[in-house]
Amino acid sequence: MRRHENGNILFYILIGVLLMGALTYVSTRSSGDTAAGTTAARLSEDIKSQAQLIRSALSECLLVNSYGYPLEPAAPGLVKDIECQIGDSPDVFQPVFTGTSNRFLPQPPAPFTDGWIYDVDSGTNPPTISILLTKAMNCSASQGV
Repeated sequence: MRRHENGNILFYILIGVLLMGALTYVSTRSSGDTAAGTTAARLSEDIKSQAQLIRSALSECLLVNSYGYPLEPAAPGLVKDIECQIGDSPDVFQPVFTGTSNRFLPQPPAPFTDGWIYDVDSGTNPPTISILLTKAMNCSASQGV
């Protein structure tokens, strides 16, 4: 009765192993893409939260102290060096990001290791205040960045 059954079980096992390998490859590849997306999302949120922190500190300098925004630097300068006028005398200043002002500027997100830049364009009416991250380092190794 079993004489009419021809076939090789090894063929079916080989097909099963190949399908399992293909499934494993696809699942590990897609999780790598998800990790890159998570890295990009985290970096984006870090940049956004730090920009909001800087913006609120500049607004506080204008609204609470009532002496206007921090002065226009001679050249675009680092945000960490911004000073706000705190007295009626035009030469009484306090750094915006210090322990005495209860504001601390966190480290910029990697790979933007040089920090934030503060610039005022007085050629516009009203003057335009800009904060921007310095040029990024080589990001070619990170898909997320």
